[in-house]
Amino acid sequence: MILQTKRNPRCMVNEPSQNLQTAKPKTQEEPLDKPPTVLRCVTGAVISALFSVGLYMLTTSIHQTLDATPIVSDNYLTVRISTLVRSLVIGMGALGTITFSVTTLGLIGLALQLLIKGQPATSDK
Repeated sequence: MILQTKRNPRCMVNEPSQNLQTAKPKTQEEPLDKPPTVLRCVTGAVISALFSVGLYMLTTSIHQTLDATPIVSDNYLTVRISTLVRSLVIGMGALGTITFSVTTLGLIGLALQLLIKGQPATSDK
């Protein structure tokens, strides 16, 4: 006995998408991405700095909470695993903080480089 399933007309996995058939291929005149500008660099640096400060505050809050909460167990393996999990949670927060901090510094450096060298002239066609 073969079970027949009802096909959903909205979900056509086997057929090509309508959007792919009507998509225009990009030509050489259309740039794939916009060149960096000072305003875009500074805006990105501010957003990245906000994420960095937020993650720093979250990481310190988690650290203080975990520091105030002792591990209560007589089992050696339980104590080791809970210590490992605590270290991993704090480490992930610190990794995010460092990543966004370095991104902020890089964007500020790029903005300074664009200011010193001068922005390249863009031609609008």
